[in-house]
Amino acid sequence: MTAAHPAAGPAEPDGPTGLGGPAGPAAGLDAPAELGGVRAWLRRAGEPVHLELACAEHPDPAAGPAGRTVVRLTACAGSVAAHELVELLAAGATVTLRLDGCEAPEDVRAHLAGVHAVLTAAGVTGLRLEDAPPPRDGGRRLGRRRARPVLDAAHMPLSRRHLLGLGASTDPAPDPTGLTAHERLVAALHALGAGEAGAAEGGPAG
Repeated sequence: MTAAHPAAGPAEPDGPTGLGGPAGPAAGLDAPAELGGVRAWLRRAGEPVHLELACAEHPDPAAGPAGRTVVRLTACAGSVAAHELVELLAAGATVTLRLDGCEAPEDVRAHLAGVHAVLTAAGVTGLRLEDAPPPRDGGRRLGRRRARPVLDAAHMPLSRRHLLGLGASTDPAPDPTGLTAHERLVAALHALGAGEAGAAEGGPAG
């Protein structure tokens, strides 16, 4: 990525990053990455999905292992709010956030450290941060590789299930309408059964 990340700001007890972590890379961005369209698409998918989220400026998100749904973000990976990632987990996805190519991956890790600690304490392992490029099949060099399709977070497609009228959501993810960023984070953590762990880690209580 070519965009530089702003320096981390002071601690935020109840800000969008949640859990009292640093303001992180998202604090100074005018247009943070939005995942509302991805969340709506996921709730219509009707099956488990491994989402791989790549920065808007990633040079080649199509390269990587098969079996993942690759989505190019609308902005820097460091601008994704923690509550939006947890909402994707609550909707049933495994989420890998790609940091390869990022100029300040440690800032992104610091931005998500609080919520990652809460998820880990609750035994939720669905959020992964990858600093290195995704591994190729067993490290073997293959002659010609089929590029993975890359979806646009701002223009997610309609699924075949939705077109057939089979896309009604049955997942336990909360409806974020009208909630603040912190309330959305708390609701998503509780949907994952991580609310008590959050309180134990100094995060949002139930």
